[in-house]
Amino acid sequence: MWGNISGATALNYDPPAGLAQTTEYRRRVISGACAALYSNTLTVSVSPLIAGEIAADQLICDDTSAATLNSVTLASGGVGLRSYVWQFSADGVNFSDIIGATDGNAYSPGALSADTWFRRSVSNACAAVETAPVLVSVAAPLDAGAIGYDQTVCRGEQPQIIKSINDGAGGFGLGDYRWESSIDGVNWEVIPEARDPEYLPPPLDRTTLYRRVFINNCGEKESRLVTVTVANLQPGALAGSQSICWGAAPALFTSSVDASGGKAAPTYQWQSSPDLSAWSNIGTATSTNYQAGALSTTTYFRRSADDTCDTVYTGAVTVSVATQVSGGSVGSGQTICPGATPAQLTSFTDGSGGLGASTYRWESTTDLVNWSSVANGAAANYQPLALNVTTYFRRRYQNGCGSAYTKIVKVTVSALSAGSVAADQTICYNTSPAVLTNATSASGGVGVTSYFWQVSPNASSWSTIAFSNSTTYPPPNLTSTTYFRRAAQNICGIAYTTSLLITVADRVTPGEISGDQTICSGAAVAPIDEVVSASGGIGQVTYIWLQSVDGINWDPVPEAFDATYRPAEVPQTTWYRRLAVNECDSAESNTVQIRVVDGGVITPDSQFVALGGVAMPLESLDDGGAGAFGGVFNWERLANELWGGVRGCAGMESCGAIDTRAAGSYVYRRIVTFEVCGGVSYESNYATVDVVAK
Repeated sequence: MWGNISGATALNYDPPAGLAQTTEYRRRVISGACAALYSNTLTVSVSPLIAGEIAADQLICDDTSAATLNSVTLASGGVGLRSYVWQFSADGVNFSDIIGATDGNAYSPGALSADTWFRRSVSNACAAVETAPVLVSVAAPLDAGAIGYDQTVCRGEQPQIIKSINDGAGGFGLGDYRWESSIDGVNWEVIPEARDPEYLPPPLDRTTLYRRVFINNCGEKESRLVTVTVANLQPGALAGSQSICWGAAPALFTSSVDASGGKAAPTYQWQSSPDLSAWSNIGTATSTNYQAGALSTTTYFRRSADDTCDTVYTGAVTVSVATQVSGGSVGSGQTICPGATPAQLTSFTDGSGGLGASTYRWESTTDLVNWSSVANGAAANYQPLALNVTTYFRRRYQNGCGSAYTKIVKVTVSALSAGSVAADQTICYNTSPAVLTNATSASGGVGVTSYFWQVSPNASSWSTIAFSNSTTYPPPNLTSTTYFRRAAQNICGIAYTTSLLITVADRVTPGEISGDQTICSGAAVAPIDEVVSASGGIGQVTYIWLQSVDGINWDPVPEAFDATYRPAEVPQTTWYRRLAVNECDSAESNTVQIRVVDGGVITPDSQFVALGGVAMPLESLDDGGAGAFGGVFNWERLANELWGGVRGCAGMESCGAIDTRAAGSYVYRRIVTFEVCGGVSYESNYATVDVVAK
């Protein structure tokens, strides 16, 4: 049916946009009263764009590739060339283009780890439309679940059931289980008919590992391992076999290796035996270690360990108990002249018992109270030396278990009295004492008494003085403290006076002073203090102070006689020392230096080095006081009559950066600047380096 178009009365007509269906147009012409005429018919065809259809929804395993999405029906309708692009969405609502996915027939999504929607979009000159989306559902990741728990059983005991803490999950399809066992955690065996979530192992005779495998369409997943440990109790090991003295307690028996491998924490019980056959438990001795009490016979010890499965025993430790120490016996008593040698004291019965290397030691006393070891008294028998007083002897037998003594043997001496001499003296070093006089003549003994004198440096080691046969003696000059005694001799032997002490005063020692100082030029000097007073000699020590500007030539310091001294202004480095004087001698103290800062000394002061070679470093012999007074070092080199800095040596006390790249003779010096002295600088001695062409 045709209808007029309102307002369309012009020669031409522009159809409106947005036609929804195919429409025909014609133009009618009316002139006056004439009948209407119609033009030919024009058709405007409307062709809608149809997206087509894709397939299909699918379910896949986690992180696997989905099947290719195919076109069931391609797009149709619309005007012009159609183009495709595939789209994806994580929520089925908001879609994004997949770059490069422009094949309208198919799209391969690849591996997915979450649910994803896909659709195909088509566009041409008319519009862009999308297919209904398809859903690729991704199953949850496989989870093996959890089983538990580790346990320990006795050998041949059936373990408790291994329970399912969490069942397997994830993936899709009908789930199933498989149980596996291993004795090494590497090689696994499938347990026949074990397909339930839980598993009851059979009785075991060795430690076994178990795991459960969860299986469905997405594969299989192994659970964590459960270990069923078959107890194998080991007794451990002991340390402590030993030999001890009779009546002593052995050292602590220690566990070198504790019991291990049991089902439960082991309990211990110590046992003892006299013969390694009959064993007895030791009261409350239930620790890993054991301290036995005092023993008088050889005894064996062991430790048992019990874990409710087994009782096992360590090897035995042996405590060997030695017999008691006996001193033996010696004989016999005798009487001698003073100074005579007694007959040998012989062993009737040797010492015995105890442990370790045994020794003899003879002892003597004159009062039965104070005993002392005798020289050369380390054998079973003893030959006493000549005696001057009644003396008692005994023999001591000793080893690691202690000591025991024989009965006492008495040697009676009929004493010769040596008389007495006089007198002790103190003399100066290398002077002669006054004559040693006879205070009381010798008495006692048998026969005519003769005399001789002896000398000793220590009142122990004595030497006889030739031609000293008088009751008096004039000693020569002495340089060390010396002891003198007089000997009286007759048929019964020799007797000695009490020794006289001639004390030789020490040579005068000057003591020690301190006060080395480093000062700026013109600065005040601190006192030179006494550290150690002068000593030695005889009489009061007096002091004289000496000074030197070169450390070699010395002059007395006027009016300087005290133990300490404070110099007035010191214009240059000066050395001081103190002379100590008394009636015996004089001696000079150590030297103190008052150092007035300067440039110090460097070495070597000359050297030859090949062109391009390695020169010896310029070392510091004297830092000019920089170390003590905070001086700052700088190095300079004279080349072509100009001084310049030395690279690499600034701030260094010594300089190793000697340039040998050019032949010539070069002079080096070190400059020391003292900020505390107002920034004054001093130069060291010069060091010449001659670089010689090869």
